[in-house]
Amino acid sequence: MSNLKTNFTAGKSIDIQNNRIYNYCLKYAASRNSFVILFFVAFADASFLPLPTPFIFIAMMLLNLKKAYWFAFYGSIGTIAGSLLGYAIGYYLWNTPEGEFTQLANFMFKYIPGFDIAFHQRVKDLYDIWGTGVLLAAPFVPLPYKIFSISSGIFEINIFTFIIATAVGQSIKFYLTSFLTIKLGYKILPFINSHLKSVSYILLLIIIIIFIFNFV
Repeated sequence: MSNLKTNFTAGKSIDIQNNRIYNYCLKYAASRNSFVILFFVAFADASFLPLPTPFIFIAMMLLNLKKAYWFAFYGSIGTIAGSLLGYAIGYYLWNTPEGEFTQLANFMFKYIPGFDIAFHQRVKDLYDIWGTGVLLAAPFVPLPYKIFSISSGIFEINIFTFIIATAVGQSIKFYLTSFLTIKLGYKILPFINSHLKSVSYILLLIIIIIFIFNFV
């Protein structure tokens, strides 16, 4: 475990290293409960808590590469389930009947990194332009998915379309990360840090092209 932690923390930020939840999850990453832990971390991260899910996910795989695709399965299911809770938060608990932000909304604007009123408006603009194509690109950008799951509820995106887009995007992300982790091992973190933006832009371009050919 100590060897894993030394190799793994070399590629991540100081904020992640000091995250108590991350350290707790890493401590039990090789236990029988690792799948359950990953499920709930992914669930919470997609709905209401800022958690370092990608790093916990990769750490667990590095401890047992033979189960990498099982970790991808539980991470995908946890994220999909959590995103439904995020959707419900946005749909039912975000605005008052008078159209004002609730106390919960103001709390999350204040304490969820990157989720402020200005970004809330930018997400709305993205939905207006690209529709649910945004949800397919969202798993590949360095932003908490809860921003998109809650926003989907706020803007009343069709729930079935939301579920399908979330399932497709998140499954691709988790299984692709599993594949890369199996192939690269500990080199996966420098690879992600170096190429994440490039991969995100390429995927976004593909989604835009598909959108144009299907709807224009």
